[in-house]
Amino acid sequence: MTYLQNVAPGYFGTALTGSNYASWISADATLVSPSYMDTSPTNGTYYNHIPYALDKYIIQDNGFTSVSFSGIFPEDYWGSAPYDKPSYMTDGHPTSGFFLNSLAAGNATLFSILYGGEGGGHELLTGGLDWIDANDAGIIQFSENAALYFVDQLDPSATYPDNEPGGGAKFTQGHLWNADDLITGDLKLDYLQYSGKLPYNSESYAMTGTVTIDTVFAIAVPEPQTYALLALAALAGGVLRFSREPAKKRARPAKPGAPKRPSGSE
Repeated sequence: MTYLQNVAPGYFGTALTGSNYASWISADATLVSPSYMDTSPTNGTYYNHIPYALDKYIIQDNGFTSVSFSGIFPEDYWGSAPYDKPSYMTDGHPTSGFFLNSLAAGNATLFSILYGGEGGGHELLTGGLDWIDANDAGIIQFSENAALYFVDQLDPSATYPDNEPGGGAKFTQGHLWNADDLITGDLKLDYLQYSGKLPYNSESYAMTGTVTIDTVFAIAVPEPQTYALLALAALAGGVLRFSREPAKKRARPAKPGAPKRPSGSE
């Protein structure tokens, strides 16, 4: 949510997560609550709750109707209502093409990984993909050493003053490839993941082993010129309505001050 505010401040302002740490916590508490993602300490968050919760929070609650969503989930990840599959979701497994197109468009691109062995998963925010398709095969081969960059909430900070997180978000780099060197092969990833706790310990990292990227979800925001036009259209509509009022019924100019808005976020 904070990423969206940063990439489109003229559209979102600070409505999604506010502008300080306390407001971030409040937004997070809303998103993990039963009416949204229904996150629990034992079960985590079910993947099919994520599109529903973000649509409810961004569009329904806050009215940012120019936001759009897309994604790829395995078909069997969808459960019962209200978590039925949205029309904008595609059945299947994430592809390199989806990542490349979404990142090129500046979308907030979330993906999940599925661990091997004991299972379980983890959700990450993509920041970039560095890949040279050496043989123009459209396949990310293991030997091409493609690098996927992302923010991992287990290790989210760029700096650790006094052994506590601080500063900007930290990008983690992982090795990305298509399984079995096939264009239809699942996207695989491995990376050095922080496994420690606070205070920060620079030696508390361990390789994940091979994990599978099993879902990807993108949040697209309008281009700056688009929401500028929307604002101008709203202003023009207001001027038109005002000009149609008889002169004797025109209200006096309001006193300066921002109008109150309904209250109403990870």
